Amino acid sequence: MAGPYAPPDTLKLVATIDDIEFPYITSFSLKHTTNGARTLTCAIQEVEGLELCRLGSIITIEFGRGSLVQGKKFTGIIKIVRPSIGSASITAIDFVSQLANSEYSDYKPQDYVGEDLYFAAASAANYKTIDVSRLTRGSGLMVTANMNLWGWQTRKEFIDKCFGEMIEEQTTTQYTNQTFLPWFYAIHEEKYMEFFQPDHARTNAGYSFTISQLDQNITDEGVVAQIDTTRIFNSVTVVSKDDSTLYYTYNDDHSIQTFGVQSRQIEWDSSRKDVLEEVARGIANRFKTPTKSYTITLSDGEWLGLGDIVEITAAGLSSSETLTVIAYDIVAGESLKTSVTLGERQLSISEYLERLG
Repeated sequence: MAGPYAPPDTLKLVATIDDIEFPYITSFSLKHTTNGARTLTCAIQEVEGLELCRLGSIITIEFGRGSLVQGKKFTGIIKIVRPSIGSASITAIDFVSQLANSEYSDYKPQDYVGEDLYFAAASAANYKTIDVSRLTRGSGLMVTANMNLWGWQTRKEFIDKCFGEMIEEQTTTQYTNQTFLPWFYAIHEEKYMEFFQPDHARTNAGYSFTISQLDQNITDEGVVAQIDTTRIFNSVTVVSKDDSTLYYTYNDDHSIQTFGVQSRQIEWDSSRKDVLEEVARGIANRFKTPTKSYTITLSDGEWLGLGDIVEITAAGLSSSETLTVIAYDIVAGESLKTSVTLGERQLSISEYLERLG
């Protein structure tokens, strides 16, 4: 790895531990997933380097290609030290870990009902070294008493429950299909907490990066697609809660022919058959297709962050798709390689029913 004045295609890396220069890293990986902490694992050379790696120390690294490329910066707490003969490794986790390990608090409806979920989560994130000064937008989604937010829990558990409710249905003509846009959280740099709502589904949505064979940024590993049919429901029966003889079954024939029949029966608080039909049809239309995600290994994608919108065109795909970065894994050693996961958060059936109700 090179110093501050590296050639354009050479990795530049600057690291400190407790503000002391740390030139002992020989390779590293940096992983991040939405609503989770970044995890940094570094290989360390020399005994002198290992002696600086104290549990609880603050490690900062900044890296990029050449001296003119803005680097990606990580700051976190050393959680694991693995000494061995001739070499060693450490693992550090960013400050989201402080939320996961916080003391338990009793979260009560009277303290939050009527408040924006965004600001309820922001107040819980305002803890120790986390900086919430950028959390000023709001979501317009309000806390209600019947939300599953309450009881004794850590700050991260409460935040995760808030974000479980922060899913907004889009009904304008800018969306060709029924669309639900979730909010996410992450620390992208240093200690700043960010809340964000990527919008990849809008017609003519803008994107920050194009992935394709034509752009020559997909490595030999190519594109790995995952098609998940475990959440498909293409035959839905909705039964009146008050009268079990009153029901409606809706089958999506195309989905059944393509993926096989996968049925679901639910009760609904209505004695009107037209309402039961509307609910059954809505559930089947929402859940008749698989959840898709793609993992792509790139030669030049290390600057991509969670929530970035990417257009992908690759062999095996019938057309280009615009999706959100929901995870990445950067590995640096003799070369710099990035794997990104693109996809969208699929509502669970219970979340969907709550929004229908």
